[in-house]
Amino acid sequence: MGYDAELDESRQIGSRTEEFLLDLERRERERTGISTLRLGYNRVQGFFIEVGRAQADRVPADYLRRQTVKSAERFITPELKGFEDKVLGARERSLARERELYDAVLIEPDRASSPALQATSAALATLDVLINLAERAVTLRWSKPELAEDTRIEIVAGRHPVVEALHLAAVRSK
Repeated sequence: MGYDAELDESRQIGSRTEEFLLDLERRERERTGISTLRLGYNRVQGFFIEVGRAQADRVPADYLRRQTVKSAERFITPELKGFEDKVLGARERSLARERELYDAVLIEPDRASSPALQATSAALATLDVLINLAERAVTLRWSKPELAEDTRIEIVAGRHPVVEALHLAAVRSK
């Protein structure tokens, strides 16, 4: 939320679907007086208002028959059709907008933020190397060298990590 207003709007429409349908169902029950009226959705027919066959003759004139099923009739209203178009279109717009934003981030980073992105990438790369070295030091029991005051370096029982790895690999393969 908050990154892109168009994407946020498309997502909010989709997240309010259940709330809208419950409100519309309540309003239509009050308006028609049909207590068994219910709203539903399926992938083939979309959104619909379902009324039992026994009460189908009580539906208002603005209800358009959409489908007849075994024990009920399914209808659509202009309001429900408009909402359906808006919701289904919002999902498609949301996915398309996400793709646009993703491509924009990958293909053309903002020139003004490029130095910051490069500095962050370099810092993360350095951190990754240091973490891996620290992990290997613990695993292989490496020790930290102690420097003498006379700036002389004396290595006792030292091994180069790459040479050590090659030596261990050669020993294991025998």
